[in-house]
Amino acid sequence: MVLLVLEEVAGNENFEFDPAEAANALGLPESLIVEFVGDFIEQAREERPHFEEAYEAGDIKTINEIAHKLKGVAANLRIEQMRELMESVQHSQSLEEVEERLVAFYRKLAALSNTMAKEYA
Repeated sequence: MVLLVLEEVAGNENFEFDPAEAANALGLPESLIVEFVGDFIEQAREERPHFEEAYEAGDIKTINEIAHKLKGVAANLRIEQMRELMESVQHSQSLEEVEERLVAFYRKLAALSNTMAKEYA
């Protein structure tokens, strides 16, 4: 049994995201984009134990499916760094690739969460 513990720790990492760009691209109010980004952060947090359980079971297919779902949300919201990480997890073939990329994703998630809290709270 191989354990994976995904922590949301940003450290010194910054996250560049401009909700106005997504709002313009989607034709939606910026406040709605900020709300949707908050929903994305919550959804990613809710998926964390599912990623960990699938990893422990060696279930790459489930990990790929969860990543596909999160990738779509990130793409719709124009959160490019998160989309790229989830796309790489979606196409990962080994637990080693998955681990590295999921750890990076949850670090970025912490940084995004911190940015949103500072800028748009």
